[in-house]
Parts: sequence; structure tokens; C-alpha cells
Amino acid sequence: MCTAGAALAASVHAKEPERVADCEFNYLQVTAKVGTSIDEDCQALTTYSKCLGMFGKDVEAESLLSSQILALYEQNEKACEPFWNTLDKPVLRTVRDDLEMTVDNAKEIKFHRHRRETVSVFDMNEKIEQLMAAVESLTDANVAFKTDLEDKFSAKSDELDEKNTALETKLTNAVDTAKEALEDSVDDLSDKVDQSKTDTTAALNKAKKETTEALDQSKKDAATASADLKKAISDSVTDKLKPFEGTAVALNSLKKSYHSNPKIPVYRVARFFTYLPNCGWFDGNSANSFGGVNPSTWSDGNGRANQMNADFKFLQRIFTQTETANKWGANICSEAFNQYTSTTGMVCSALFRIKNTGTSTINWNPSVRMTSFAGWSERASISINGNNLIGGRDFQNSGELQQRIDIPANSQKDRVSTVIFVSTSSHPYGSNFRATLLMFRDNALALPNGLEFVDDLDTVTGSWKK
Repeated sequence: MCTAGAALAASVHAKEPERVADCEFNYLQVTAKVGTSIDEDCQALTTYSKCLGMFGKDVEAESLLSSQILALYEQNEKACEPFWNTLDKPVLRTVRDDLEMTVDNAKEIKFHRHRRETVSVFDMNEKIEQLMAAVESLTDANVAFKTDLEDKFSAKSDELDEKNTALETKLTNAVDTAKEALEDSVDDLSDKVDQSKTDTTAALNKAKKETTEALDQSKKDAATASADLKKAISDSVTDKLKPFEGTAVALNSLKKSYHSNPKIPVYRVARFFTYLPNCGWFDGNSANSFGGVNPSTWSDGNGRANQMNADFKFLQRIFTQTETANKWGANICSEAFNQYTSTTGMVCSALFRIKNTGTSTINWNPSVRMTSFAGWSERASISINGNNLIGGRDFQNSGELQQRIDIPANSQKDRVSTVIFVSTSSHPYGSNFRATLLMFRDNALALPNGLEFVDDLDTVTGSWKK
């Protein structure tokens, strides 16, 4: 005889059951035919019952099963009995990535341990769980069935009451028998669990004691070894550092410099002329030694800081002087010179590398004095990361401004920005005197919290315009 799924699938329109609705569909495909025999009806009902056993509890499906059992068995109990008691072979399969095992009600399931001790699932638990499930399922089905029959067939209520009473008696007897067996199994299992707990507790206490003793001894040994090692290292370091006492003095000195204190202002300076009368523009007017800007552009073409070449190598080539100052301010340039032509001009520029150690933009507002003279196409300018902050400022002679500079941040708290200040020459004084000034005034170099000076121009690569 086929399994529940295989038997129903034998129908022309039957589908392999994947849910309770498929069981009912396959059953109705058989019983809906006109002129089916008692054997076919019994076979279909038996298959439907086994199919339902493959899935979880379903009240409506089991109610249909109960009603069909009563209707069919009322007149044909002996005819259906062979089909109901026919045993199928156990089936082990995978369904929707689950592992399922199907065994008939009368079949035994046993597991064998390596000492050949046999433990029956029916004796310990399975039989009781199935009986309890059957009782619950049939009781619910009988209640629903009884209610339905009372509404539709009031004339047969007495007969149904008698049958329900008889069925309840059988079920009660079965429950009592199952309950006694379960209580015996539970008592036996409880004794075994109690003994297992006792043995496990004793083993854990013993292991805990042994582990604690071993750990205490290990700590004592480690402490002794650590003390010996610390002394040996201390003696060795003292001996090895004696020849380098002068180095220690130098290191202590560095601790007081910008190398150890990022709040001490450190910057690069470029001071240069662009033109020599009777000789022309320096270096043939090449831009490479002048930050990527032609000398003629600086002093005769309104050159600005943001026009410098983006590659750091051009800045490294012109900003060759490293200087430091107090945060109170710095006199970068205060130069006066003779000029013999309007083309002659001096440029003074300062480059700062400033790190934002936070994750939000921080404002720096330095007060600066600068010079420029637009009449001879010389401008003052400020740039951060290639951005032009003040355009090409014309001071005629000298002027003071307090410029807000937004120092950007990143999520790593380590973004470094490049800030460049450029002053050109002033309006001529008298017939042949000009001046170039670049000064950071009172507290102009006191960076806000979260900003630090960085001296990394010698090693940084790539583009400063970002």
C-alpha cells in the first residue's frame, strides 16, 4: 500500500501534499466522483487521515475527517477496517528544507545506544504525545461536529449524543491508560535526572576547586617571574642608556618645541622678487620655481594664492624656509626696497598646514596686515585647499583684515588643510620706494580648540587643492 502522499498522488489530478489544503483537495478529487465503491471511499478516507498527520493541527480539516469517519463507518465499519489497519512502510524525506519521518500508528520507533540498551520512543514519550494529540484533536472535532449536526440535523441529536458518549468513554479510558504510563515514565526519568544533577554538581565543584588552585599558583609564579623580568630590564636599560645621556637632554629639549606641542605655530615662508631691470623676469619667467605661477603674473598680472599649482612639489620648491612663532603673532615680512620700474615687485607668502582633530568644521579668524597695489596689477590673497577667500584684494598701501577661515574635518579626525597667505608690494613712496608687509597680529596664531599646526610639507604628496 502507498504512503499518504503517494496514494493521493496516484489520482489523475492529485498533487504532492505540501500543506493541509492539498490533503483535502486530493481527498475530494476521489470522493467527488460518481459511483465510487466502498473500498475506494475507505481507501481515500484512510489516505486523507494519514496525509493530515504529515502537518500541524488544523481544526477544520480534522472536523471534516471526523464527520466523514462517522458517516462512512456507521454502515461500513467492517468494510473499512482492513484499510484503516493496513500498515505502510516508514518514510524518511525532506520537505521544504525540513526533515520529516512518517511511521504508522502501530509501528515502533527505537533508538539503540552503543551499549545495546534499547529505549522505546512509544514506551517513554511518543505514544503518550500521540494519544494526547489525538484526544485533543478528536475532542475539538467532536465539539465542532456536534454543533454543526445540531444546527442542521436536530432530529438525529439523540443518536449523535449516544455515539459521542461512547466515543468519550473510549477516549477517557485511553487517556487514563496513557496518563498512568506517562506518570511511570516521568517518575523514572525524574530519578535519573536527579542522579545526573548530583553527579554533575560534584564533578563541577571538583573541577572548580582544582582550577582555582592551579590559577592561584599560576598567578604567584607569574608575579615572581614578572618582578624578576622587570628588574632585569630596568638594569639593562640603565646600563645601555648611560652612553646616551646627551641624547636624553636633546629629547627633553624637543619636548618643548613644536615637534611635541602642536599648538606652537610652525609654518613655511617664501620671500622673493620677480624682476631685475635690464635683465628681465627671473628664471626666464618660468613658473616652476615660483609655486607654478609665472613671475610676471605675480607682479604684473594680478597673481593670487589659489592659482598656485595643485601638486605639492611646486609648493615644496618655493616654501623652503621653516619658521616658528608665538601664538600671540608673527612678523613674517616688513620689507622696504628701491624700485626702478613698475615691474619690480616683492612677494611675501606664508603657508600653514592645519589639522582638524574633530569631526566638524572649526572656524579660525586670524587678524592679518597685508600690502598690495592694484594700480600695478599686484594683489593680496588668501587660499584654503585651493579656494579663493578674499579675491584679489587691493590695499593700495597696507591694510588689516580679520578673515574667517573654515577648517574642514573628516570622520577619522585627522584632516589636514593647506592655508596660504600672499602679500605683494605697496604703492610707491616718493619716487622709488615700496614696501611689502605680511604680519599676523595680536593672538592671530592662537588656534581654537580642535585645531593643530602640522609640519609635514617635506613629505606630503599629491594635490593640496582638495
